[in-house]
Amino acid sequence: MNYLVSEPVTAKARELILALWGRNLPLATARRYDWLYETGPGKSWVATTFSGDLVGSTGLIGRTMKLHDRLCRAGQAIDLNVDAEHRTVGPALKLQRAVTGSLAERKMPLIYAMPSPQAVPVVKRIGYRLLGTIESWTKPLRSEYKLREYLKRPLAAKAAAFVVDQALRFTSAERKHALPAGFRVEFVSSFDARFDELWQAASREFGIIGERNAAYLNWRYASNPDAAYRTLCLVDRTNRLLGYIVYYGDDQGFVSMSDFLYADPAVLDALLAEFIRHLRTERVNAIYCPFFGTHAVTKALSKFGFSRRVSHRQLYVYLEKDCPGTDLAGVLDREQWFLTKADSDTDV
Repeated sequence: MNYLVSEPVTAKARELILALWGRNLPLATARRYDWLYETGPGKSWVATTFSGDLVGSTGLIGRTMKLHDRLCRAGQAIDLNVDAEHRTVGPALKLQRAVTGSLAERKMPLIYAMPSPQAVPVVKRIGYRLLGTIESWTKPLRSEYKLREYLKRPLAAKAAAFVVDQALRFTSAERKHALPAGFRVEFVSSFDARFDELWQAASREFGIIGERNAAYLNWRYASNPDAAYRTLCLVDRTNRLLGYIVYYGDDQGFVSMSDFLYADPAVLDALLAEFIRHLRTERVNAIYCPFFGTHAVTKALSKFGFSRRVSHRQLYVYLEKDCPGTDLAGVLDREQWFLTKADSDTDV
């Protein structure tokens, strides 16, 4: 069967895509569609049969990235989905070719994707290169939830957890890192001009990093319908922002670090120490931190008791051949990257 791929232009397309999502992307919602495609930077393509039935769609989020020594437009390929009865290679390939075929016109030298296992053969065939696995780092703060898997009596699990939790607390690295003089912790729910200043300073520290100015962070977090985010900030006595961690928690006592940033590498230790200290007061069970990139970050996570866990989420990159000046070897160097969930369309 042949398929037509196009960018939807009618208001009716929203409802058709939402119906398609309902069949193929059950976690995606109408609020997410509006956030991404109506008020956000997302662009979509749809695949239809010649009889006019919509059977697949995909999207692209455009954003600014620092690519070594220049700022450029880049993007993330998202939301590739095709109805079950049409999951031959044809429609998925046509949808992805529409995305990659638009890059020269959009002046995008690079896009990246975090495809589902089913979509990996498609992105490979299109020409995406595998960068590596997005690591998942975990730090336990309390142990009872885990001990209950082995100790079936609640009182026994609670008693054992008391001993284990004391050991976790007294051997944790934040005990050795007092808050530096003149620094203080602040919590915010939106992002102001201080985040623009931090982005300007921090962007010089990393080879490849997505823009994290106030406008982007307010869209990605303050207006995001998927979760209620909080942001822990480290500021100095002049109210200058030194670093931040954006996070969210679930009702089971687990917290995920969605994003973090700093300009001075020495700030990262203080930032992690204060974040862990704060979460202990909120009786959090464990912290998760997805990250892809420089060893300086993973070394700090390891020092603060985070352990690398098995992850199956892989990062792929596509370089536009008609946009010169992009160094393939540099792009494929993991050490050059700084990528968190802020660089993804979703935390779930």
